[in-house]
Amino acid sequence: MKVMVTILPLLLLIIIASVTEIIIIGSNSDNTDNSGVNMGTSSVSAEVLAWKPEVEKYAKQFGISQYVNLMLALIQQESGGTSIDVMQSSEGAFNTKYPKTPNGIADPDYSFFCGVQEFKEAITKAGVKNINDTKNISLALQTYNFGQGFIGFAKSKGGYSLAVAQEFSNIQAKKNGWLS
Repeated sequence: MKVMVTILPLLLLIIIASVTEIIIIGSNSDNTDNSGVNMGTSSVSAEVLAWKPEVEKYAKQFGISQYVNLMLALIQQESGGTSIDVMQSSEGAFNTKYPKTPNGIADPDYSFFCGVQEFKEAITKAGVKNINDTKNISLALQTYNFGQGFIGFAKSKGGYSLAVAQEFSNIQAKKNGWLS
């Protein structure tokens, strides 16, 4: 997935801030993960919440039901629940039916089919152990947005941080001739 230099390094902060009480429920921490990101709570829009049955369907199919609320937060950031390519998954590896261009998927159900698989691959490759593994969830969420190439880069730099995400973004911008 293409890197949009000016906003993507901050994407993770917005996604995590949008999580619907999933990461800190039952937690007695100070709500800050290992990368210094505040893990506050928020809610998703009615447009996003309307897609919950579809997210649950594919989360169950692919064995990641415990991450439904996190995927809803991801959808809040990716499309606000208002795009046909709800999970913005057209450029990912699981899309084999539609153009691999932004918003290339023209079927919301297929967007979920692809997006949930992309999410599962990201959390698997990031080594996420459970919904409370905020360090690796941070890496997985940024990978979902930047693409699978980010994981190796981040791991070679000691793991996820905003600085690592910015560095990766700058490299991709230069490589692709985008403004930074």
